[in-house]
Amino acid sequence: MRGAIAGRVRPEERVGRSGLWKSRCGRSVLWRRKSFGTQSLEGSRFVERILTVITSLRQQGRDVMEYLTAACASAHGESGSICLLPDSS
Repeated sequence: MRGAIAGRVRPEERVGRSGLWKSRCGRSVLWRRKSFGTQSLEGSRFVERILTVITSLRQQGRDVMEYLTAACASAHGESGSICLLPDSS
């Protein structure tokens, strides 16, 4: 079954996704060891999402704190929307 599913994804996408997964997985293991894990499913989802954002930004060479600051400002209505996708211009 795994081969059938993987066969639908282009090889370059598999490499990108596996790199993201390996990087995020390694960070999450270290984070859990330092912080003793999460106390809820919501906490686990937050960690999963924030580690994905951090990994994506680092792969793009973007500043993580700058993005998170802009995200918080956007959430509070202080600025326009932000995008995690790489700049295509």
